[in-house]
Amino acid sequence: MKEQTRVSSLGPVAETLLIPLCYRAMESGRVDAILRDEHAALLVEHLDFDFAGLERQQSQMVFVMLRARQFDRWVGEFLEHGPVGAAGRPVVVEIGCGLDTRFERLGRPLADWFVLDLPEVMELRRQLLGEPEGYRELAGSAFDLSWLEALGPAAGRRVLFLAEGVFPYFAEAEVRRLVLAMKESFPGAELVFDAVPPLEAKLSGLHPSLRASKARARAVWGVRHDRDPEGWAPGIRLLAVWRYFDESEPRLGLYRLMKLVLPFANGFRVVRYRLC
Repeated sequence: MKEQTRVSSLGPVAETLLIPLCYRAMESGRVDAILRDEHAALLVEHLDFDFAGLERQQSQMVFVMLRARQFDRWVGEFLEHGPVGAAGRPVVVEIGCGLDTRFERLGRPLADWFVLDLPEVMELRRQLLGEPEGYRELAGSAFDLSWLEALGPAAGRRVLFLAEGVFPYFAEAEVRRLVLAMKESFPGAELVFDAVPPLEAKLSGLHPSLRASKARARAVWGVRHDRDPEGWAPGIRLLAVWRYFDESEPRLGLYRLMKLVLPFANGFRVVRYRLC
């Protein structure tokens, strides 16, 4: 029998990393895959966790894969457009990276790539993925702002911060403090994160994926208007918004009717800002 790695040491928020991991593994085996991640299936096999409940959440898988694909698209766009800068290659930072392998999925792009997560998550990454090749690991809470110093000097560098499936689990005040610190440390950087409507945050205990995975975390922050974060400080500017229901994905099935319910159709989205 193959030896498996336990995940019992993960905290409530950290254990949510199992949800997108399972979905990426399942998705990669489909002929009509929205996104392929060849590492995900191997990682799932090595984890001591019952994924059966998640495997039944086919519709939720589609949403998570659409979100991941949009993050990938915007990373690709960021890396392709604009000069490298006097200080060298562009910088990409994955906040709350979990067991995502976006760096490999995008073909190991020419960038200074950092992955950040809690120490127990980074230890799990090491056990499953081994030593990082081509990117650097940062172990710690995103809200312990000392990690920003590890990114090096700001002058002339193009920086993209990613927070996929992270910010809704924290209070707005915590997220605001983090964003303002990123803005101060790397003026001109871009930030991409996924947002949920306030009602969804209140009802997150009913979310099918959280219930199926028996995850203990619950969303606490919902973004009412796309431009709300612009009010946190002068210079924060909304660049783009992507909404799940903008996609004509047939696998959404009856969920496509949610496009007619504007609070939901407009509420679930991925947003992109510049932090000037």
